[in-house]
Amino acid sequence: MSTLDLLSLHLPYGDRTIKVKAKASGYTDSEYSNTVQYHSAPIIAKDTNSTTAFVISNLRAAVTSYEIYINGTLHTTVPYSGADGGSMTVELDDLTDVPEGSLAITVKGAGQDVEANCSNSISIWYGTAVPIYGVSGLYQSSPTLTRTDTAVGMSAVVNSSTGAVSSDFDSVFPWSEATVETINGNKFLHMPDMWFRVGKDASNRITDVAVSKFEGSDGDWYKVDSFYYSCYGGSVSNSKLASVSGVARQGNTTRAQFRTYAAANGSGYHQLDLYHHTVMKFLWLIEWATKDSASVMPGKTSATGQSPCNTGGTDSLSTPSGFNTTTQQMRWHYIEDFVGNYLEFVDGATGTSGGTAYYVTADPSKFSDSATGMNTLAYSYPSNASSSNRCVKALGWDANNPFLVQPKEQEGTDYTVYFCDANPASNNVVLYVGASYNSASAYCGVFYFIRGNASYSNANYGARLLYKP
Repeated sequence: MSTLDLLSLHLPYGDRTIKVKAKASGYTDSEYSNTVQYHSAPIIAKDTNSTTAFVISNLRAAVTSYEIYINGTLHTTVPYSGADGGSMTVELDDLTDVPEGSLAITVKGAGQDVEANCSNSISIWYGTAVPIYGVSGLYQSSPTLTRTDTAVGMSAVVNSSTGAVSSDFDSVFPWSEATVETINGNKFLHMPDMWFRVGKDASNRITDVAVSKFEGSDGDWYKVDSFYYSCYGGSVSNSKLASVSGVARQGNTTRAQFRTYAAANGSGYHQLDLYHHTVMKFLWLIEWATKDSASVMPGKTSATGQSPCNTGGTDSLSTPSGFNTTTQQMRWHYIEDFVGNYLEFVDGATGTSGGTAYYVTADPSKFSDSATGMNTLAYSYPSNASSSNRCVKALGWDANNPFLVQPKEQEGTDYTVYFCDANPASNNVVLYVGASYNSASAYCGVFYFIRGNASYSNANYGARLLYKP
């Protein structure tokens, strides 16, 4: 098989039909091959040497100027008199009246007899520094974290009398761009594309995290594509996992059964997985600047009565986050029972009987209760694990498996230090997280990790629907 780089042909701009035939001396030419359509156009990319510049490549000699569009509007025109296949750099600082903020940029070539063309689109933040919201102190005994970057001076406060939350984070990215949407009857919070900076020490313990709309210039950054996180804990209707208000949550169901119920909704649907739960936990840390989730909103636990609540208990709240003072059900940015009421199964993570390795995957097609086809994390189950509910001391980071985060170290049973939640030792394979209506909030919360056997089900073990088209 021969591969041809179409860019090397310097085809005229526009939609081109390409076909080939075989020719050789002493042979009859072959018939034409099938045809393929190719759109020839300029290509733009960020300049790796500047945060305020971009490079236009795949230029054409027939083009006398390139039109630069910012946020869909023609902003300026730059001349070109070079050869086919050339490139040039455009510095936004050299242009006039460039708006500040997030810029969507495209370019088009113009000139006599130049056909319609349009480049790809790129996003550049222009103006003041890109807002980055972060916290540090994830590997320290104190649960209190230190706000970093643009988050310095920001706060989130719970009114213990009314249950309402006042948070500076409601109006900043990503929450300012997260939208509540109903798809096929299921209510979701649509999270936008995000970039996370993750800091770790020499032992791969996570030390700090930050989020931004764009990749920052310093540190190790990881892209998270947009996804839909269900607003309600999972119920089951017509053999499909659902996210609806005013119904009883489903319990007494295995993780594998929930997996089937989630997939029955169609392509792109699966149950809550380790990857996206980690993403949301990072955002929790950034907003609340504490590893002690019970000190913020513990949700419905045994302290408020050992009986479950139906979905919709937080519908009456007037703020995106808060808790129902009667039932104690909480919601966080419209996600009800982010912790509490039911423990929730998490897919994409298994163990092996008698083993200490973590097996993970972010690929829903590989979700199962078996380690077959999964990746092995670079760190293993804590070596000091015991049968008691030991406190999570450190979360590990594996750059080859980003956001597939599990406990790396444990402490004793003092739940006022480190992450303040437990990680009981287990040789079982099925992961579940959070807290339930009969959990003790002293050791259960956002960072509670526990594993059960593959056939395990319980009245207070539920699931949650996720959608990623």
